[in-house]
Amino acid sequence: MKKVLVNGKLFEGNHIHEPDAVVEVFFNLENLQIYSPKEVIVHTNSQNLNVYGEHITMLIKENSCNIDLFANYAKVTVEKNTSNVHIFGDYSEISILGNSCNLQIFGNHIQAQVEDNDSNLQIFGNYHKVEIKKGRAEVYGDYGKTIVHPGAEVTSLGDPQEIIQLPETP
Repeated sequence: MKKVLVNGKLFEGNHIHEPDAVVEVFFNLENLQIYSPKEVIVHTNSQNLNVYGEHITMLIKENSCNIDLFANYAKVTVEKNTSNVHIFGDYSEISILGNSCNLQIFGNHIQAQVEDNDSNLQIFGNYHKVEIKKGRAEVYGDYGKTIVHPGAEVTSLGDPQEIIQLPETP
């Protein structure tokens, strides 16, 4: 059972090949593959979802199964993740508002803003810029810059890495 819309029309099947489409996943209990969309909005995901392309905007409102995104120049927002999300690609902008499971990001020139992370967040790649406001993260790669707010933690491996630990405010 599923409810998936492609450009506002109900979609049946497991492979979406609609270049520049807007795909909305309202409810998904089947594996789904999406190729070259412009935008993907995941309202509720309960089965494997794979997305492939370039310049994709993706909003994950609620995820409880595996999502794999393979895209350069992606703009991704994760509101609530309770399963595995993997993002592969260079020059991506990622906002993590709520993560309580495994979230891995692979790519160079990544910009990530982490508002709330309660679990395993790993970022792999060179020339990244990451800001961690709450929770912890592991950051691997060379020539990265990581800003760590009070109460947040970062483990970093790479050379050279710039770690900016912001002070507590009174």
